[in-house]
Amino acid sequence: MDSPAPLRTVDEHARRAVALVVPLPTVDLPLDDAVGAVLAGDLVALLDLPPFDAAAMDGYALRRSDAAAPVTLRVVGEVAAGSAFDGAVGPGETVRIMTGAPLPAGADVVVPVERTSTGTFAPDGGARPDAADVAVPALAPGDRAHVRRRGEDVTAGTVVAPSGTVVSARLAALAAALGHATLPVHRPPVVAVLSTGDELTPAGSPLAPGRIPDSNSVLLAGAVRGAGARAIRTGGVPDTPAALAAALDDAVRAGADLLVTTGGVSVGAHDVVRALLASPPSDPTAGATEVDVAAVGMQPGKPQALARWRGVPWVAAPGNPTGAYASFELFVRPMLARLRGLPGSTSGDAVDESRIVAAGWRSPRDRQQLVPVRVDDAGRVAPVGDGHRLSALALADGLAVVPAGTHEVRPGDAVRVRRFAPAPANPPVGEPTAEAGVRFDAVVLAGGRAERLGAPKPGVTLAGRTLLDHALAATAPARRTVVVGPPELSRPGITVVREEPPFGGPVAGLAAGLAALPRPEPGDSEVPVLVLACDVPRAHEAVPLLLAAAYGPAADAPDGAYLVRDGRPQWLVGVYARDALDRSLRDLAASGDGLAGASVRALVAGLRCAEVADPGALSDDVDTWDDAARLAAALSLASAAPGAADDPDPHHPDDWRTR
Repeated sequence: MDSPAPLRTVDEHARRAVALVVPLPTVDLPLDDAVGAVLAGDLVALLDLPPFDAAAMDGYALRRSDAAAPVTLRVVGEVAAGSAFDGAVGPGETVRIMTGAPLPAGADVVVPVERTSTGTFAPDGGARPDAADVAVPALAPGDRAHVRRRGEDVTAGTVVAPSGTVVSARLAALAAALGHATLPVHRPPVVAVLSTGDELTPAGSPLAPGRIPDSNSVLLAGAVRGAGARAIRTGGVPDTPAALAAALDDAVRAGADLLVTTGGVSVGAHDVVRALLASPPSDPTAGATEVDVAAVGMQPGKPQALARWRGVPWVAAPGNPTGAYASFELFVRPMLARLRGLPGSTSGDAVDESRIVAAGWRSPRDRQQLVPVRVDDAGRVAPVGDGHRLSALALADGLAVVPAGTHEVRPGDAVRVRRFAPAPANPPVGEPTAEAGVRFDAVVLAGGRAERLGAPKPGVTLAGRTLLDHALAATAPARRTVVVGPPELSRPGITVVREEPPFGGPVAGLAAGLAALPRPEPGDSEVPVLVLACDVPRAHEAVPLLLAAAYGPAADAPDGAYLVRDGRPQWLVGVYARDALDRSLRDLAASGDGLAGASVRALVAGLRCAEVADPGALSDDVDTWDDAARLAAALSLASAAPGAADDPDPHHPDDWRTR
């Protein structure tokens, strides 16, 4: 008897799925419509921001030299936001000015109205707001000017977001402030979602005997919208090839860029997708082409098919709800990422995390298992009931991805989890992040002179992402992230600062990063700081381990935690108490040698830190081509990437994305 054909790997099926699509054409969309789309070109500032020197306070614009001592000045005019003052402020003169108004010529400082004899500009505030003279106090050389200088935020010509950035509401607002009315973006994809089965009834309709509500199309249409695409939901399609062909034709005529069906792809007597795919089209230019039916090594979701219907890519997933959703995450989401123009992304905006298992389960040896799991208060995961049931999927926080070859997942094991929604970048005060129940800030050190593999470290591409983007993925659950490096590393929602002096070493960089993080508000508690070198691409797996060691329920309140590999401390993959870092930095600065060039060993010498063993080499960095090859193979994100070459160059890390 012949042996059964080997199962196709998930990565191989994903590679074939992504190969069916290409980035959609570029369109210019109004700012309101561009939110959620992907930039097809760099966003360049057309204007300075602010576009002129502007008052930051209501008050009086004057010459600082006139206020070396307390003085009474003559009021020569008034300027409000949206207007301008004709003329210039001369010696002994001042102009009433409102917040946002252009600073008059000749003036170089604004004195807040409450510091003057006027007190307030409100008509009933006591002193006359329209008096001809005003007394102002003496200004010390270090007093603030209360002026927003032209271009102090962004200067014209600056690239504020690179091509491939997802347009957020915040980025659209910045684009408006910088002179843009439209943005060049990849056209958002249109995805038709169809469920097959005679048993399906529209949700909410009365059920006849043997019928069930159609939930799969609701599930996948919602997932499509959450991934930045437009969904056309057809709902249930009868189990006949003619009905399915007509529904697919309707979807193509409606402008679908991708077809997604659930059900009918196995080997049952009425599996309509298989039947239609097996039928040769009467017209060679019509019907299904490039048909690829496969048994994929995954549980659930083994039966899969890929094809084109009248030239439009088609993904056929099984009808089991968890299998259908797993198919979306593993195959449809990366296709949408490529259609949308996301560079080097195999997961779109999904979040992959390493989690410790609280309650174990068994897994088939020959297939990659996908198990709905919940995250507990300690940041650990456990399966939710019977993973094949829709209720388990609805109650889960994500899917645990268990590699093929694993027979059992035991408590204490680390497992990769695909979260159903990204953790918020700025959770409300008092609300824990997803990582081990601990809120934290992050400083990514990316500003050194060192290069790796012939390029500046932050820009080296590994497994479809730059090293900087790998680091930012590790900081995704942070409240705030500061990158220490040159301004070209700017990303939406990320603060970029430069250490003083530039290239002053990691300790000087860390000091600059901490200074850019806001101090806690009154009544708020301190949060730890994740300190991360940008060239450690597997750091996303280390973050929950470090947080649990230093600030989890079983932690003994140390000053922080860092990884230790082969007996060597990896201080730049660690989390630390903010006040402990500040104290150590002050001590180093006061030692006489300063922070530039100071060693990280000296910084942490006085801290009481937990040491987290790193036998899995999560702290390995990229120094050589061999490092790049080894780490690319180890990365959980190193599955099929859009646009990979058919014949990869084994000596270039960009091409390891497909391995």
